[in-house]
Amino acid sequence: MAIETADIALLADDLSKLPHLLGLSQQAMKAIGQNLAFSLAVLAVAVLLTIGGVLTPSPAGCCTNCPRSP
Repeated sequence: MAIETADIALLADDLSKLPHLLGLSQQAMKAIGQNLAFSLAVLAVAVLLTIGGVLTPSPAGCCTNCPRSP
């Protein structure tokens, strides 16, 4: 039960890998921030183009819902 509710679970007694794990978590947070910024920028451009009448709402919705490859 404790492993399922923990934020992180160390499965070994070796704490020397902790700095590596912290580095991985910082990289993951950086990637999440970049993805969030990119998706918000695409959404803002789509909204502005829709308001300007260049883009209709249907393709704008498709732009925000289509998956992109990494």
